[in-house]
Amino acid sequence: KNNNNSNNNNDNNKNSSNLGACCCALQSLRLAGNGITGHGLTQLAFALCRPQFLQSLTELDLSRNRLGLEGASQIAAMLWQPTCKLARLGLAVARLRDTGVQALAAGFAARSPERSWVPLALNLRSNSIGDDGA
Repeated sequence: KNNNNSNNNNDNNKNSSNLGACCCALQSLRLAGNGITGHGLTQLAFALCRPQFLQSLTELDLSRNRLGLEGASQIAAMLWQPTCKLARLGLAVARLRDTGVQALAAGFAARSPERSWVPLALNLRSNSIGDDGA
């Protein structure tokens, strides 16, 4: 019985290693229209903010989710990371409003100096952004 448990643990460790290697090469993550809330994005951002993920991730689409201010703040925290390589960020119809866009702007302003010049394609369509968010 101990041998079987040992073999199962070895298999699980191998699978975990393979999953880690696979995710480290993740370049594009499209989660549009998945019902993700700001709270749910907190959990996702915790995983994505690890350097091994941010170094390869260049496209993130979170359009058509209910992110709001909480979600925008999590994305801003990702943008602050020096290893963040995002070049495309989809946030259309994400219920950001003025306060969410202001949180994102703070994230852009706090980007590391070596990343501050890197252009980012940003889609903020249909987020009820008024004068305060513009």
